[in-house]
Amino acid sequence: MNNKSIKNVVTSLVYKIVACVVGLLIPRLFIISYGSELNGLQSSIGQFFTYIALIEAGVGEVTLQSLFNPIAEKKYQKCNEILSATTIYYNRIGGLYLTILLGFAFLYPVVIQVESVPYTTVVCYIIFSGLVNGLNFFFQAKIILVLQASGEMYINNLVTMGVYCLTSAIKIGCIMLGLNIVFIQVGFFLANICGTFIYYIVVKKKFSWLNFKAEPDMGAIEQRNAALVHKISGLVFQNTDIIILSFFCGLKVVSIYTMYKLVINMITTVIASFADSVNHVFGQTYNGKSLEEYCRKIDAFNVLYSSLAFALFTITSILIIPFLQIYTKGMDQNYIYPLLPFLYISIEVLQVGREAMLRTITVAGHFQKTIYAAIIETAINLVVSISAVIIFKKLWGETAGLFGALLGTIAALMYRTIDINRYANHNILMRKAWKSNKLILTNIAIYIFIGFVLRRVELNVNTYLQLIGYGLVLTVVIVPLYLIIQLLINKKEAKDVLDVVLKKR
Repeated sequence: MNNKSIKNVVTSLVYKIVACVVGLLIPRLFIISYGSELNGLQSSIGQFFTYIALIEAGVGEVTLQSLFNPIAEKKYQKCNEILSATTIYYNRIGGLYLTILLGFAFLYPVVIQVESVPYTTVVCYIIFSGLVNGLNFFFQAKIILVLQASGEMYINNLVTMGVYCLTSAIKIGCIMLGLNIVFIQVGFFLANICGTFIYYIVVKKKFSWLNFKAEPDMGAIEQRNAALVHKISGLVFQNTDIIILSFFCGLKVVSIYTMYKLVINMITTVIASFADSVNHVFGQTYNGKSLEEYCRKIDAFNVLYSSLAFALFTITSILIIPFLQIYTKGMDQNYIYPLLPFLYISIEVLQVGREAMLRTITVAGHFQKTIYAAIIETAINLVVSISAVIIFKKLWGETAGLFGALLGTIAALMYRTIDINRYANHNILMRKAWKSNKLILTNIAIYIFIGFVLRRVELNVNTYLQLIGYGLVLTVVIVPLYLIIQLLINKKEAKDVLDVVLKKR
């Protein structure tokens, strides 16, 4: 692991830890002060913005893949040509986005009934929430792409952490003072303006060669439509549940969904900090070195990443209900449903099982060649989720619809995980998919074994201190268990991991 990767990992982990700590404090304060409906409202609006942002049309993914090689070889003129084309496209869609934002702001409170606040409050809340994405299109996105491709994501991590801390302080202040929720989003927008200025100051000094007005190379982003389909597929996986639940089950059910997702996201962000910090290594290796070298690095990554991820999700599945029993005490509705953690964890481990090969498809630029599988995944998710939500709601009530939404996501992920591992191994790495599948099956076997051992153990958790104690004990036992078993089974990858640790490679 080189110095850039170490900086990326350290800064990302620090940011994620800060975000986890603050991210636990704010939702509870918000729900206690404003209620579950408004908590569901902000989650619902956030997911709609994610879909509106699809007008970006996948240009970011294609630009990133196009930048890996010229940045690695210091062909800065080529980089500028690619970034100039990207800038032109982002400026166009930025204007379109602002138009859509205004239309959405005025229509949403008509379609989705909100009883807690007046129409004008919802409109203003949406506008100031969405303006941050406008800043991203016009100013930030192209800079972040340069940082990603060059492996300098620690800069982005530091800026993002600073903005997040400022925003969080504003949110906590507004909640404690009992101010209108619009003031929270106004502060969020102003903090991001500060972040934009910092980006430009830092990048001007760090990347003096940047020129966003060079002759544009529009051909560099010609695969953006194919990348868009993949992006839609990913967004359906990540965000459709909240949209469907908003329409069919109401904002209070959305609040339950997001409460479990809050805990899961804390774990996924920690894991992602490791994976994203070395992404530039894979991009530059695949586009500039031998396939053998790439296979060695991605396989070593996959063993470490999947083992760590499965271990952390195993611990989460054990502790999430005891945590929520403490965290949601005194809130205005029931948040404890013992079967939900199993469904959430199933989604996450399926995602983990395909992550390495999904990154391989991305760095290889195989967007067009895998487009149909992405469409099928999206169709499965939408059809199964909507059908299951309607049926479950009719049979067992609104809250049961939540289970239906999760089952739809699981069904789509089962199909796509198998397909991604098959395609990437067969068509890009020129080998059988058994290596990837073996990792998943071994981790699942370990998970089942741990569940069998602990099936009759009842945790008596009444305080956060007790919860932390159990967490530390489980971490000391479970994380090494996954790592030791996987490294013993995958001896070649174990040697590569050791070489990286000892900086022989």
